[in-house]
Amino acid sequence: MINTTNDKNSREQDWSERVQHVIGTYIRETGRPVERMTRQDRLVVLGRLDEARVFAVRRATPAVAGALRVSRSTVYGLLAELRAPSAKDRQP
Repeated sequence: MINTTNDKNSREQDWSERVQHVIGTYIRETGRPVERMTRQDRLVVLGRLDEARVFAVRRATPAVAGALRVSRSTVYGLLAELRAPSAKDRQP
């Protein structure tokens, strides 16, 4: 018999560790703690988290918002900005 509860807990721990790893790496690279991150810093971090497929996990956004100390709506807004095609990518 497969224990799906342990599998689920393991997956949740995996992505939450990924969140902490990505944020921690960025902090070490820049020397800037979460409290002092700019909008651009947050966009970079969210881009890295998106590449790591963190947001494919249900309820990841509130966890990321908490880790970055911003609101969920801020995370959603930054993700929308990040994922929107830029003007240079659009064909005339």
